[in-house]
Amino acid sequence: TITWEAFYQSANQLANALDSYGIQKGDKVIQLMTNCLEWLPIYFGILSTGAWAVPLNFRFESDKILLCTNTSQAKVFIFGEEFISRIEAVKPELDQHVALWIFAGPQAECPEWATHYSAFIKPHPKDCPPRVDLEPDDDAALYFTSGTTGTPKAVLLTHKNLEHACYV
Repeated sequence: TITWEAFYQSANQLANALDSYGIQKGDKVIQLMTNCLEWLPIYFGILSTGAWAVPLNFRFESDKILLCTNTSQAKVFIFGEEFISRIEAVKPELDQHVALWIFAGPQAECPEWATHYSAFIKPHPKDCPPRVDLEPDDDAALYFTSGTTGTPKAVLLTHKNLEHACYV
């Protein structure tokens, strides 16, 4: 479980860490994780920077991960332990866009080429998000859907699209 306050602080801490790294409005941040407690605060932390959240399907194999990363031209890649071998299979090609690898798994499993999530966010404030001018019509997320051909296709969503998905 997580409290709303802890959720808010965790999202802010990531947002401020990404902001201090130079991630800005319009940059892309891939999130490749299974369903876990950390997924949503990370997602909202990305959105708080004005960067586009690019969540990838946890079922994607290396070739799809490469395709989606190249399509999005993501600068940052946040991933869980389940994906280390899939990423390593195509990492040289991924490195043409990705400058920062953030590992959101157990510290002992963190690859040497990645920064551990807790170390990345630790020195950053958690009480308020970075000051970014966000409007409902600003681009917010790039989702990939396989459609009928099985090849992932990018779908761009705005903050207003994401908000609308919350209505009953």
